[in-house]
Amino acid sequence: MITIEKVRDNLTGMQGEVGDLPNDIVATFEDYTFEGESEIIVNKNNSAGTEILAYANHRHAPELKILIEKNEDEYLIKEVNIVYD
Repeated sequence: MITIEKVRDNLTGMQGEVGDLPNDIVATFEDYTFEGESEIIVNKNNSAGTEILAYANHRHAPELKILIEKNEDEYLIKEVNIVYD
């Protein structure tokens, strides 16, 4: 099973097409679960879409705060931090 730290490491530096970003983030979680919950939620945390939160659908799950740089078509994940409840 993959850990939240490994997910963070895999996300850092990832790049791709902007339209694929939510699916790319979910795919990076692979077989991650938190207390049995494997559904991954991805939400924009600001209107520019440069800060994103991703987490297992459990109220106590740690969140990944993902900071991205993007242009019209592509994104680059610059930084990922783990935020514990």
